[in-house]
Amino acid sequence: MIEFFTEIKTHIKKLFKSKAGKNGIWLYIAQFINTICPIIVVPYLTRVLGAERYGAFSIALNFIGYLQVIIEYGFAMSATRKLSQNDDDYDYLCKLFTLVVLARLVFFLLSAVALFVYAMIVKSDQQLFVCALVLGVTLFAYLLQLNWLFQGKQDMMWTSIVSMVTRLVSLGLTFALVRTEADLYLYCWIYALGPLIGSLVCILIAKIKYKARFQRIKFKELLAEIKDGWFVFTTQLSSKVFTAIGLTFLGIFAGKYISGVYSAIAKIPYVVTVCWMPISLILYPIFSKRFSVSFDNGFSLVKKAMLVFLLLFGAGIVVVGCFSKIIIEIAFGSDYSEYYYWVFPQLLWVIFGIANNFLGIQTLLASGNDKKYAICFYVGVAVNVGVNALLIWLWGGFGASIAPLISEAFLFVLLLIAVLLTNSYNRRINTKLSVDSEEVE
Repeated sequence: MIEFFTEIKTHIKKLFKSKAGKNGIWLYIAQFINTICPIIVVPYLTRVLGAERYGAFSIALNFIGYLQVIIEYGFAMSATRKLSQNDDDYDYLCKLFTLVVLARLVFFLLSAVALFVYAMIVKSDQQLFVCALVLGVTLFAYLLQLNWLFQGKQDMMWTSIVSMVTRLVSLGLTFALVRTEADLYLYCWIYALGPLIGSLVCILIAKIKYKARFQRIKFKELLAEIKDGWFVFTTQLSSKVFTAIGLTFLGIFAGKYISGVYSAIAKIPYVVTVCWMPISLILYPIFSKRFSVSFDNGFSLVKKAMLVFLLLFGAGIVVVGCFSKIIIEIAFGSDYSEYYYWVFPQLLWVIFGIANNFLGIQTLLASGNDKKYAICFYVGVAVNVGVNALLIWLWGGFGASIAPLISEAFLFVLLLIAVLLTNSYNRRINTKLSVDSEEVE
């Protein structure tokens, strides 16, 4: 394990020196700010708006999140990869810029129709109706977003700065202007306008720095671009369903108050998950390199690292669990601390989530077994939807807290079977090659 941590140290040093590393550092900083701001503002909002109004905001934002994935499609990966491979071709940049914007325009129009239908369904609930329509403004931001362009050019400094500034300004405006329950819609406007202004500024930077402009394209080229992003899109949509379906069903079966309580308490395991994600990103290239030598070489290291980090995060989760009622009351208020026990299954869910990261991303994806990982994940999503619907219908918010744990545990079993079968297969292949080599000699 000493060798393993030495590898991590070496990898971090290289990361700081390379262009890709500097690009990644800007991404990390922006992600840190974008993650910390909601964590800071949620305790304030839960008290000022109250559980019911915060629940209305959360339910509406959750629905907008589905539409966001549809509009963004898979271009964050597919277009970024293509641009990075044709970095010096100005005509290709303009062509790709045109294709992505037009494709997103199509998905934006479809999402606008879906938002209109949703608004008509919840029209009888004024809070949900208004929140959904106001937050729908963010759909323009996702339509105009050019993160894929800056990432493809490995120049994330500008978009990261814009993202951080708009997020911090929104944070300041929230504390300055949102003072009572009646300010719910004002907060929705503050939340929605930040990303839109940020996207407009990034378009201006792209026009000035890269001279990005629209170009005439063929319809079949547009279809080909949409096809290329399909796999990433379905994976991202499945991931969104996996994480958001609980709140969706809560909005249907339990109402705004319970949804607000659940959304607030769920921020605690979310903070733990945020602590894990940078570690996951650092580990992935290290394991990928080991798996390129052999599956045994990579998997033996994964098992050791998995044990260390599960013990480390497990200890932290035990501490959080012991003081959960106090933490929830201090963070969100006495209205929420009544439901403190909801956090226990959510904290256990984090442990399974980290274990599944090691089995799925750090093992199957790092070793090139993408298809096996995708199959396990899609089955896990289907189970997650069914379990959430049943348990939330039976037990409301507590059911929503248990469902992710059951789904993640089920996914753990699937991934473990896939990894063990892959390991067994690779050992048989290596044994056969060894025997054949001896026979030749």
